[in-house]
Amino acid sequence: MKIPFAKLSPGGNTTILLDMPAPEGAMRAHLANVLMNPLHLGGEQVGFMTTEGSDVPYLEMMGGEFCGNAARSFAAVLVMRGHPALAGDGQSSRYCGEIRVSGANEPVRVDVAVRDVPAVFSADNSGVRKAYDASVRLALPQNTERLLRHVGPGLDVVTLEGITHVLLDAAKHPMPADHVAECSRLRAFLELEQEDAVGCVWYARKNGAMQIDPVVWVRETRSTHHETGCGSGSVALGVLETLRTGEGFSALVVQPSGQSIHARVEYYGAAGFGGAWIGGEVRLIAQGETRLY
Repeated sequence: MKIPFAKLSPGGNTTILLDMPAPEGAMRAHLANVLMNPLHLGGEQVGFMTTEGSDVPYLEMMGGEFCGNAARSFAAVLVMRGHPALAGDGQSSRYCGEIRVSGANEPVRVDVAVRDVPAVFSADNSGVRKAYDASVRLALPQNTERLLRHVGPGLDVVTLEGITHVLLDAAKHPMPADHVAECSRLRAFLELEQEDAVGCVWYARKNGAMQIDPVVWVRETRSTHHETGCGSGSVALGVLETLRTGEGFSALVVQPSGQSIHARVEYYGAAGFGGAWIGGEVRLIAQGETRLY
């Protein structure tokens, strides 16, 4: 069996996107786990792209969860392919539109800016490659009680559409060597085992910058990854910082990959939250056909 695919790096968090609708149940989980294996394509997550038959392209993640980085990757692929769902402004190589993503109740807005950057290797030997800066907008509930649960000093839970994050201040709760076991313990303690996906995000401030260490579990695939980047985890940290300071959040959050993801949280005081944006460069690593035996 051969399946067309694209493998991308949205600030780390290597994402495999397949050109096919998501299979049902156990087959979807099996396929995702096979492809994520380092002896196959290798990656941290898998999504299934449906681009035909609808005005709004659809991305379904391997566990039906929401993933901001996968949504950004999908948007970049649509621009690379010239899909009409993302319209260009005709002047500044900027494209915007809407996509549907599993875990999100409504279509989400995406923006992609294309620019030329120097490159050692390029397809036409010009020394220049295309860079795709892709952003996705997340809806946030205005009700703070639905969004944030304070559990204890340095331990908070932020619930976003399609994924829940446990935020741990690394100064108070250092990341243990066996982070898989610790994440399992936290999910049970916080009664989160029925969520589609749960991230345990250790955060710290170093040299004036926020940085995170995310470990994400997806219930459907029973997979846990110490991710090299997490967009929704970065936004969850932004939500926590917004409620701590009383002001909107906009910052580059350093990821385990060493790259940064721009997280922005809109906040209007007594009027509550607006939305949130996840942004940054998305790099195409590979594309072609993968074989399943």
